[in-house]
Amino acid sequence: MLAAYVDINKKLKIVNIEKPKIKKNNSLIKMIASGICASDISTIKGINPMATYPRIPGHESIGEIIATKGTSSFEIGDYVTVFPGKGCNKCTNCKKGFINHCKTFQVVGCNYLNGVFSEYYIFPNSQLIKVRKELQNNYGALIEPFACGIHINNKLPKIQNSNILIIGFGVIGLICGIIAKYNGIKDITFIDKNINRKSQIKKFGFKKFIHLNNKTDYEFFSKEFSSIIDTVSNEKTINMSIEFLKPNGTCVQVGLPTSDILINYKEIFKKELQIKASRMYFISDFYDAMEIMINNLGSVKKIITSEYRIDQFLTAYDKVINNSGDQIKIIIKNKSNL
Repeated sequence: MLAAYVDINKKLKIVNIEKPKIKKNNSLIKMIASGICASDISTIKGINPMATYPRIPGHESIGEIIATKGTSSFEIGDYVTVFPGKGCNKCTNCKKGFINHCKTFQVVGCNYLNGVFSEYYIFPNSQLIKVRKELQNNYGALIEPFACGIHINNKLPKIQNSNILIIGFGVIGLICGIIAKYNGIKDITFIDKNINRKSQIKKFGFKKFIHLNNKTDYEFFSKEFSSIIDTVSNEKTINMSIEFLKPNGTCVQVGLPTSDILINYKEIFKKELQIKASRMYFISDFYDAMEIMINNLGSVKKIITSEYRIDQFLTAYDKVINNSGDQIKIIIKNKSNL
């Protein structure tokens, strides 16, 4: 089978390897579609501080079970997505379902099992989630990023007539906006350094966009927000969040800075701000994600902008890292499914 593979020297290549052998309490899955995520890019580039090598990256997926072993509710022909997180299953956090808070937390395609950028993959049945009928297609690959968006939005306070700023109009930023709108927030603003994103937001029914590199845009908009979602999370954007929040405002940090940063703590103190982090999700977020996706299929269908076969992964990867703003989500498909 074909797979995208990052070797011990952190070099990306397409390899032809043996199809994985099924194990007890696992399922063998044929990949239907897998999404390329920003964290996959950092793993492939060798700048993800948590990644180990060599490995097959990827964690956003939908696939079809073609073989299964052990006692479970899964059957051949079931469409499933993968819950990428792995905890110890023994600590207090794991027992409460907060696997992402486990001290030994690992992630598929990063520092745990091989990921989903291959024609076939195996996973423990305990990490599989059945996909609802309406999403048993390419859109099933978006369940995982929607679960991220659910987890992020759940950290926002429920304030009547609140306004929200979303820093970064990538896939996660867009999905956070879709979910916030679904949750009743009417005043949503996006800020991004790429002017091409301005036309993209209109396709999803959003109106407010700030071009970060446009002095007029940047200086003359209201810098008073109840909540901010920062999907970039570098020193500049974190301090921007602190500056733009109203007193008692909440900022949710989504990204992981690659180095130590300096923040304006004095301003946090003066305005009594709440700075929160959002790390991945809970299993329950996947089920909530499917519900919201099914109720927003019109928007969901616009997110995937390009499809490539697994043997074209290098081309797809190049398209992602050199995105001029015309692309939102690029997915990889099994050769036989495109």
